Amino acid sequence: MFKLILASSLLLASFLTYSNSEIVQGPFEIRQGAKIYLKKEVNDDYPLALYFLKDNKSTKIDTYETEGGEPSVETVFFMTIHNRKNVIVLISWAQFLRAENINGKSFKVYGYIYDNNNLTVNNKINNDPNLSGEEGEFGGEQLYFKYQNAEKIKKYILGKY
Repeated sequence: MFKLILASSLLLASFLTYSNSEIVQGPFEIRQGAKIYLKKEVNDDYPLALYFLKDNKSTKIDTYETEGGEPSVETVFFMTIHNRKNVIVLISWAQFLRAENINGKSFKVYGYIYDNNNLTVNNKINNDPNLSGEEGEFGGEQLYFKYQNAEKIKKYILGKY
């Protein structure tokens, strides 16, 4: 009986470990030996994270918090800004609050610079107020977010930066 309980416990532990490390996007190769991926986390406040994989070592670069709903990856792509490769990630959150007449999505574009075999936050992209917004009904007002796909995001970034 003890062996059955032990085997069941080990099976459950391995299942929980596997399920808590679910990759939701990627891995995407930046260059040979360097990749990024987005993974579900066990943290309820920050259930999604971006990782940089280099030389078989993963480093957490950023986390995305719960804001009304859980963060969801809309798109991931690479582009060059000022001769430096950038990773661009569009995250969305479902928003539904009947009492406040909210039914839509929030969006935010995140940027990361790949330089000297490292990945760092691109603060210009992340702090650009035009690269975040809402789509849907918010407080009785119909809102539209312009940058919901890679093509529109690239066009905006190349025009501004």
